[in-house]
Amino acid sequence: MLNLKDPSDKIVYEMHQYLDGGAGKDKECVSSTIGQERIANATQWLKMNKKKAVLGEFAGGDTPTCKNAVTGLLEAMAAANDVWMGAIWWGGGAMWDDGSKGTEEYPYRMEPPKGVAYTAYADTLAKYVSK
Repeated sequence: MLNLKDPSDKIVYEMHQYLDGGAGKDKECVSSTIGQERIANATQWLKMNKKKAVLGEFAGGDTPTCKNAVTGLLEAMAAANDVWMGAIWWGGGAMWDDGSKGTEEYPYRMEPPKGVAYTAYADTLAKYVSK
């Protein structure tokens, strides 16, 4: 990927990072520091190669461990805003089960006003939105 060339030098790398075991489906995160840990190598690579990226998918469940992990991830990205251009939460949209059929709702659902992740993370994410 490093060999990609753009004469205007406007390439932005898009990456994904879930804070569970990596599949993007579990309520619990690996640890409260996994967010910053998992993007550390990417941040270093971006800085070393003078590249920029966006985290195109990230998410965590509604647990204290995940809330710390998500905040740590966002703090690490904010501290490296010379290479990270932003992040996009995964798990929005009406296609995710809402629990009405007796099944558990998808833990990363960001759909307002009652999605699991929306109620858990909307205020946290708002702190990192550029105005």
